[in-house]
Order: sequence, then structure tokens, then C-alpha cells
Amino acid sequence: MERLLDEVAKFHMTYIIGADQPEYQSWSRIRQASLSMGYKFRIDDFQICDDTAAVKISNVGVAPIYRDAWVAVDGVRSDWSLAGLMPGESKWLQITVPKLSVSSVLSIECDHLVKGQKICFEADI
Repeated sequence: MERLLDEVAKFHMTYIIGADQPEYQSWSRIRQASLSMGYKFRIDDFQICDDTAAVKISNVGVAPIYRDAWVAVDGVRSDWSLAGLMPGESKWLQITVPKLSVSSVLSIECDHLVKGQKICFEADI
């Protein structure tokens, strides 16, 4: 399994179609391999000062996101797309938000999501 996970990271894999794999691998192994793929965002810090939110975000996955997506606070998007955040990298973003407060909501927005779909992220701040 380690070799498979190394190859997933080496080639920045987001997904793979393996229709015949249940004949050769257990569902547990298929699930483990698929969960190791793709981007994974982590919010490392989130600070508020007056009308500006500062957000530090990292890609802790093995691939970049292949569509434009933006960190947003209360629906106001950052100027920088997360498509430029490679695995292992982090970036500070500043977002000016009118009426910013401690109850402001942080999200990741993408115009290519289907209704109800969300881009999840880890946060321990």
C-alpha cells in the first residue's frame, strides 16, 4: 500500500477510474487509496482586524485543486485562486469584508460545484 500512496503523491493524483479493481483489491484498500488522492485544505490561522480578515491556508493533500476556488468570508472572495496552491504550500490571504465580526463565516467557494456541494477544509484555530 505504501508504494501505491507514494505513486499517488508523485503524480498529484486527484482521482482514477479503476472499474475492474473490485476483482483484484478489497473495498477497504480501494477506499484507502481513493482517500489519499486529491487536495486537502487546512486553515492554519484566521485573524480579524477592523474590516480585514487574514487567513492562512495550506494544501495538505497530494494534488492541487484543478478548478479556480477562493477562500471567502461572508461571501466576499479573496483575490487569489486556490488553484495555485500546490501540495505542501501555504499562503496568507487578506480579504476586506464590510461588517466583519466574530460571527463571520469562512468558506471555500467554487463556481463549478453542484447545488449543495461544499469544499471542506480542516481547521483547528
